[in-house]
This record gives sequence, structure tokens and C-alpha cells, in this order.
Amino acid sequence: LSFSSTPPASASSIHQKTPLRTATVALTREVGKNAKLLKTLQSHPRYSQSNPRLVEIPCIKHAPGPDSHKLVDAITNNEAYDYIVVTSPEAASVFLSALKDSGA
Repeated sequence: LSFSSTPPASASSIHQKTPLRTATVALTREVGKNAKLLKTLQSHPRYSQSNPRLVEIPCIKHAPGPDSHKLVDAITNNEAYDYIVVTSPEAASVFLSALKDSGA
């Protein structure tokens, strides 16, 4: 976890730095999935010193893709893989659901 007071290179020249204590931090995960992040932020020493406002602004929604059946087909057809990479809790749920649906 890091805090930066430097605006990104693409920020306009009229951007004014906002002290962290008056900043608003947006948590953008799906509704109901920010609790762990919120707890981590609130327990960080810099947070307790500055106490920025935290708001949930859901920007992500997970939904089955149009080719989700391909995963079940791959499991059912016993295709060989050296690795299966799971990159998030949502991906793990998709994989486990496909595994269940495949009967494997």
C-alpha cells in the first residue's frame, strides 16, 4: 500500500494537490466486495494519521462471458494443460463452477 501526492503525468496543469486528510478515496470493486480493502486501508498508519474519506463507487461487475461453455468443454474433453492460472477469487469461482458442471 502506498500513498502518492504526485499527480499522474496525464493530469491537467490546473490540477491542485489535495492533502490526504481531505481527499476522497474511491473503492471500485463490486458492491459488497470492498470490506477487506477497506479494513486494510483503515488499519494503515498513514490512514489513521490523515483519515481520508472512503467511498464505494462500483465500477466492476462480473458476469459469465459468451464463451464460458468452452471451459466446461475443455474439462470434459480431458484436454491436457501444464498449468491452470487462477488470478482472482472471481476466476476461482468460475473455474470451480465449470469443474462441477463438467462432472469431473
